[in-house]
Amino acid sequence: MATISHELKTPLTSIIGHVELLADAELAAASVAAISRNAQRLDRLTTNLLNYSSLQDKRPRVRCSVDLEQLCRNSVDLLAFQATTAGISCTLVPHEAPVRVSGDAEELGRVLDNLVGNAVKYTRRGGRVEVGTSYDGPFAVVRVRDTGLGISRGDQGHLFSAFHRSSNPDALSLPGTGLGLAISRRIAELHGGDIVVESEYGVGSTFALRLPRQGQSSSTS
Repeated sequence: MATISHELKTPLTSIIGHVELLADAELAAASVAAISRNAQRLDRLTTNLLNYSSLQDKRPRVRCSVDLEQLCRNSVDLLAFQATTAGISCTLVPHEAPVRVSGDAEELGRVLDNLVGNAVKYTRRGGRVEVGTSYDGPFAVVRVRDTGLGISRGDQGHLFSAFHRSSNPDALSLPGTGLGLAISRRIAELHGGDIVVESEYGVGSTFALRLPRQGQSSSTS
């Protein structure tokens, strides 16, 4: 609750302050931009809270054939402008054929948007993000590799805990709710899969989403 309160309080304080500044016509444009920025931050936080809450519901969901390759392409396209603006190369390594699983395309797309978005967010200017799909035995795998900040061993143990934030000062300087990876792993688990990470602090990270390939089942589903 302390974490949630802090995340809500910071943008609200900024919004209130800039509303007061709007009385000064010379500051109006900057204040409107700040209000918009912080309102969007609140919207992201409340959306993540709602998503996290809804995923605790274990009711069965409708599944259909999903092409992970296409979802990856959608995510790379979605993050293209952000990556270009940040001076980062974000590319899709094409697979020779569709990589299919049975699942909810919207939920899996949310996972990939989060993984690719985090890779871009935590990679420095001039760095690279590569997204690729493959089959590994009974699993379909999406790997998101980056040359970003990397994750310490201590942080890796809590990486998928709700509301966890990195102890790395560079990572903490960037806005976040600490819910994205918790939501992503929960979605993966509901699809009978998981997300694993390999990372070296200061070098980069690889996140792998593993899901039963179409026609396979998992005991964790």
